[in-house]
Amino acid sequence: MTQETVMKCCPATGGPKPYPSNAAQWRKFHGTAAWLFNPWAGNRRSSWDVGSDPFGMAIRVEGEPIYAASGAIAGGGKKVLCEQLQSNRAQSAIPQGFA
Repeated sequence: MTQETVMKCCPATGGPKPYPSNAAQWRKFHGTAAWLFNPWAGNRRSSWDVGSDPFGMAIRVEGEPIYAASGAIAGGGKKVLCEQLQSNRAQSAIPQGFA
């Protein structure tokens, strides 16, 4: 899943015209904001989905291809995701100007 399709609504609020409208750029700009909405379908995500995937990394975008993981990623994919989540939490724990 590449999540390259332009998002229709804000993943955090469900409002129209998200900024930025690319998923990777939105994550970088908004940091650790939870994805309460599916920004491509516009529907609210279940609490189970948000709890297990707060940043929407596993949301499948209709019409985008799904690629098999390569051997290098398949074994360490969970570790990489955990490291990314820990990094995001660490960045949000220190307010700007206090680091």
